[in-house]
Amino acid sequence: MNRLLFVVLWVFMTGVRADEAAVLDKDFRTMMQWFPGVYDNQEQVYFEVEQEVDEALRHERIHHVFEPVDLPAFGEHVFYVQQHLNDDPAQIYRQRIYTFQPDYDEGAVRLTIHIPNDVASLVDAHLDSTKLTGLLPEQTRVLPGCDVFWRRQDNHFVGYMQPNACSYVSSESGKRIIFNDDLLLTEEALWISDRAQDEEGNRVFGHPTGVPHKNRKARRFECWMTAMQRDGDWTFRRGLEIYDQGGLEAVEQGGDGGGPTDIFDVLSGKRRGGGGGSRVKKGENMVHPLKVTLEQIMKGSARTLRLTRKVIDKKKGVEQCSSCGGRGAKIQTIRMGPMIQQVQKTCDSCGGNGVMYRQVKQQETLDVHVPKGAPDGHKIHFSEK
Repeated sequence: MNRLLFVVLWVFMTGVRADEAAVLDKDFRTMMQWFPGVYDNQEQVYFEVEQEVDEALRHERIHHVFEPVDLPAFGEHVFYVQQHLNDDPAQIYRQRIYTFQPDYDEGAVRLTIHIPNDVASLVDAHLDSTKLTGLLPEQTRVLPGCDVFWRRQDNHFVGYMQPNACSYVSSESGKRIIFNDDLLLTEEALWISDRAQDEEGNRVFGHPTGVPHKNRKARRFECWMTAMQRDGDWTFRRGLEIYDQGGLEAVEQGGDGGGPTDIFDVLSGKRRGGGGGSRVKKGENMVHPLKVTLEQIMKGSARTLRLTRKVIDKKKGVEQCSSCGGRGAKIQTIRMGPMIQQVQKTCDSCGGNGVMYRQVKQQETLDVHVPKGAPDGHKIHFSEK
């Protein structure tokens, strides 16, 4: 009877572990879809300035790149990591190789952090993967006890280190420095609260109040912009591609940035680091077919074209949206486990544009000069209209 009971219990426990492993495998696949990308706490830094947070409590600007790479010697799920400060790609402060795998004993996803011995040769390896060619685990070092474990909770992953397990002896002070890390990952954000203290409990680094760096995943999106020119007329630019959370690096790599200077450069047809362009066109292009006779084509002719189009009402102009303060978005606070997240939501009043305006119909008359011998489908362009 006892033997039969043991067999039943063993089968039951084996089935439970199999179910737990299946759940962990599913969570692991989800995390591998969420984690890759570029992250930045630009929004957090901006609002701390706007809200006049004490300078001693403000977060530094941090930019993170987590790029999947093919390094079979390290495992199947490998990332090159590069992080820099102050919106300056030259201020790189961390380069790592991350490897992920399910840890069935811990019931979590295990992140092992490899520190390359020669980081200088790997700068910008996310842009040039050949720099990683031939890299082997023995060319890196792993600090014992510094693995990060991730467990899924509802719609996010919580990351943690084993308490006080990660440490090293400082070459300057001779004291043991103890690291601890708390993280939170969603599909759109990565919060990082890393901190260190010595054996006496004195803080070495980390935010004084424990508020994490709230990094949002950068993404590209299309938008339009408008501004008043010196002559009082309004100009528009449609189809702009903005790289949010990108900052200066996004501008230099082809995005249009996010700062005031970048916006006005774009509106004036300029790019940072490049020459000027033509004046921004007003509104969308219109195409109007014009019928002409064979004789008019042979001899050339002048025609009058009357058309009606929608333009911005100059009397009312373009006003900043009072609901969102011109940002095009509102901040919504959501509690997620042990942390509080501020989520950006598109403004309902202006549809995310940040401005409010009214369009009116305007009639115009254009003098069209049909050149002699114009071919079928010939186009005559009227700029600045």
